[in-house]
Amino acid sequence: MTTNLKLGSYIEIKNIQNTSKVTSHFNQNPLKILLPKTHNKAVHLVTTNYGGGMVQGDNIQFTINANKDTKALLTSQANARVYKSEDGRFCKMIQKTNVHENAEFYQLNDPLVLHSNGKLKQFTEFELGKNSVLFFMDWVQAGRVSTGEVFQFHHFYSEINIKKEGKRVVADKFMISPDTQKCTSPAVFFKHTNFINIFLVGDEKNEKVQLMEEKLSTVTHQTVQANITQEPEVLVSFDRINSEVVLVRLSSINHDKLYDFIHEFSKIFKNNSLLNFNPYDRKL
Repeated sequence: MTTNLKLGSYIEIKNIQNTSKVTSHFNQNPLKILLPKTHNKAVHLVTTNYGGGMVQGDNIQFTINANKDTKALLTSQANARVYKSEDGRFCKMIQKTNVHENAEFYQLNDPLVLHSNGKLKQFTEFELGKNSVLFFMDWVQAGRVSTGEVFQFHHFYSEINIKKEGKRVVADKFMISPDTQKCTSPAVFFKHTNFINIFLVGDEKNEKVQLMEEKLSTVTHQTVQANITQEPEVLVSFDRINSEVVLVRLSSINHDKLYDFIHEFSKIFKNNSLLNFNPYDRKL
């Protein structure tokens, strides 16, 4: 694949002597991708922002190219933030990730917090090769909930597209527009303010996919059983969409309730065949 570095930040990952290594690395403001040292065979990438968050007019673009037989983890340093748009312009973020044959890519986003009067359009694309595995978790929070700021942003739009060997297997769109929606209505989000989408993509016969799918199914069942009330604090659904895709959706009244789900599920990452460590051990 040929990539134009002028389009934004860029990371190239290759397998060198059975260990994944970053061989090319380019940052473009305001995004910065850190490369913390790791004793595992996987590359760990950490996104951060020079300004602490996105402001009107920010246009963040980055490409990750994970070559054959590589393993990579992408996390964020802290909550991402979208600050108020004083001039009406949107923030925009575009991520393109290529996961080549036999490669594994794990992306575990911290909450994206939409501040009062913020506006964001987000586009995420994955191109997966033969026998590759993707675990992608996207998390949105409808404001600074702990201070009572809820659904006071202007607009949020997210589009996720995933292809496996050239075939589109996921086309997911999610939009929240408090200017035109009564988001706190019982028919919309009611008291729920935090939303997670998890996409597990890979051949259903792949042992790594099976490990994560079984754990997701178990924790989903536990969460459902713990929230059988008239007004559940957490809602969760688990679906195997087809032979390549498992989709889990969660919503909750606050982020703490979702961390309970993540805390239990993330233990599976310690499995030697996956990451061999739990990225949340230091966060939860």
